[in-house]
Amino acid sequence: MRGLGLLQGCLRRARQRMVPGAVILLYHRVYSPVRDPQLLCVSRANFRAHLEILKKKATLLSMPQLSRFLAAGKLPRRSVVITFDDGYRDNLEEAKPELENYEAPATFFVASGCLGMEREFWSDELERILLSPGRLPRGLELEIGGERFEDDLGDDRVYSEREADCHAGWDVTHPARPTARHRLYEALGKRLREAGRADREEALRALRAWAGEEGSGRPDYHPMTAADLVQLSRSALCEIGSHTLSHPHLASISVREQEAEIAGSKTQLEGILNRRICGFSYPYGGKADYDAQSLSSVRKAGFEWACSNFPGLARRENDRFELPRHLVRNWEGARFARFLSRWL
Repeated sequence: MRGLGLLQGCLRRARQRMVPGAVILLYHRVYSPVRDPQLLCVSRANFRAHLEILKKKATLLSMPQLSRFLAAGKLPRRSVVITFDDGYRDNLEEAKPELENYEAPATFFVASGCLGMEREFWSDELERILLSPGRLPRGLELEIGGERFEDDLGDDRVYSEREADCHAGWDVTHPARPTARHRLYEALGKRLREAGRADREEALRALRAWAGEEGSGRPDYHPMTAADLVQLSRSALCEIGSHTLSHPHLASISVREQEAEIAGSKTQLEGILNRRICGFSYPYGGKADYDAQSLSSVRKAGFEWACSNFPGLARRENDRFELPRHLVRNWEGARFARFLSRWL
């Protein structure tokens, strides 16, 4: 098996030399959290190290530039594109200054219906409620989309500071779930991810009431405001794209809802920025997270290209509405350089 893997790696590298392709990087946040179970955060120091390596080893392009090069079939060697998904406020406060310092272009795909929301994104709220130290009720009963959801935390209803510190490094790639809270976080997260917007909001209201939670959560987890987005877009290095209105799991909602989410976000962003929005990225972005109707709706809305979330090189023969991207983790510079060398 090891020999087969080496052979496949050699074949991939040979193809990369013969048929140039671009690496599209996918970031979400430039932030250093206490917990990051979804592995979406990159520290500012590591992000700076990534940019340092990219400036030395790659040809940095914007997404519109990449789109034009792919159409012409003349891609620069070692082409790399930087993208961000969701629209966290730290994209403006932490990522933008570093991008400007290195003169690195980037595209920010924004869930426009979340702009100005004085709350955390739902997945962050779920993490805070279930994985923060403290006491919760033992039993949970919720209704999600007409289906009953039940769980029992048992002794893990009480979660100490020591335990929370011990498990702070846990993430969803680990096969073991160290406590009942982590098991509930994963199970409930899957159900909420695939729920419709109204059903998810209703379930979250019930979850907050169950936990005795009030307020807007952590301000440094909030999305940008419309004014923040305008400020970000004023940089010549920062391209804005659409990421739907509310970040739904497109494959789980109706055709009409998909069209409203996709076209509605484009219209909303164009109204805020007074410019045409050409690019789109699919929420979550794996092949099971959107469907043929999603692609049709993106084309129908008038987008020119769209990004997914599965690895590969962007080449001329790719469907321009399913361009592959590589999810970037909180890697130190040396590990990021090794990752990049496998694809460039």
